[in-house]
Formats: sequence, C-alpha cells, structure tokens
Amino acid sequence: MHGLVKQGAVTVALIVGGLLSACSARSGSQAGSPAAVPSTDPTAKALAEFARQVDEYARLRRSAARSLAPFRRGLDATEVWAREERLADTIRALRARAQRGDLFTASVTPVLVEIVQEFLGSPEGAAARESIADANPVRETPQTPVVLAVNGTYAHGASLATMPSALLMRLPYLPAEVEFRFVGRHLVLRDRSADIILDYILDVAP
Repeated sequence: MHGLVKQGAVTVALIVGGLLSACSARSGSQAGSPAAVPSTDPTAKALAEFARQVDEYARLRRSAARSLAPFRRGLDATEVWAREERLADTIRALRARAQRGDLFTASVTPVLVEIVQEFLGSPEGAAARESIADANPVRETPQTPVVLAVNGTYAHGASLATMPSALLMRLPYLPAEVEFRFVGRHLVLRDRSADIILDYILDVAP
C-alpha cells in the first residue's frame, strides 16, 4: 500500500511538472522574439524590404545561371567572357521591366544616403574619401565612361571605386553576386560578374 501511494505521488508530480513546462513554453512563445514581431520602425522596415528585394534578384540571377551550360574546367578567357555576356543577356530578359527605384526604393534611398554621408563626414570616413575618389571610374578611367542605366552594362575596362570596409559594415548586407560601387558621386548596385547596373542613387557622396 505504501508503495502504491509513493508511486501515485510521483505520477502526480510528473503531471504537474509537465503542465508547468507547457505553461512556461506558451508564455515564452507569447512574449516572442524581436524577429517574430513585425517592426514598426520605418528605417528597419525599409532595410528589411531592401534585403527582400535584393535576395529576390539573387534568386533570379541564380536561375539565369542554371539555364546556361555549366562552367567546365579549361575555359579560356574568351569563353568565360562569352558566358558572362550570355548570363547578362539572360538576366536582362528576365527583368526586362526593371526600372530605377525597384531596388533602391523611395523608402530605403534616404536611409542609404544618410549612412554614406554620415560615414564620409566622420573622421574615419574623411580618410577614405580620397581613396574612393582616386579609384573612381570618373577620375581613373574617364576614357571608359560608365553610363548609369538600369539593366545597362557597367563598362568593361572601367575601374571599380574602392569601397571602404568600414562603410560596407554600415551598409546593408548583400548576397555574394551583388555589390555597392561609386560612379562619381553616385551609389550603384552592380552585379559582380554579369557587369549589370541593377539600380543607382544620384549624388550620394558629398
């Protein structure tokens, strides 16, 4: 009899413990993490939307790359160049209706401009301004102008302006296929290997 009572007490304790754990889990779920609660901050919302749009482009680009014959070992420079041209043409066909402001939207543009200008206006950024200007295609390769146009080609042979790591750390993270660059004072979003100008913001750098 004593053993039955003891066993029953253990069973009750296990049930109560399970109920308390479940209540605790529900309470934690209701509290939620910051990521689970939609942000009402306009800057956070703009950056989240920008990240979504750029990720969407990266998926489209990967789809375009998969539609081509895969890279094979031993390709010479001419063959690699030709494949990149085919990739660029495929991407343009898939986003034929792309226009300025699709990625650099009206909500995220002022956020990015503020990030760049605050950095370049800081003591740390002041030291980087000259390096950005020196390697800028407007100064370094003026004979190969970069014409700003969505879906346009970032001219082959044009230099690529230095992007200070300290600035990149402040700017939104980008997929590996995409990068920020300066052309003159303008901020450009560029496809790294397809050499496509995806979007741009005028007069960002002071």
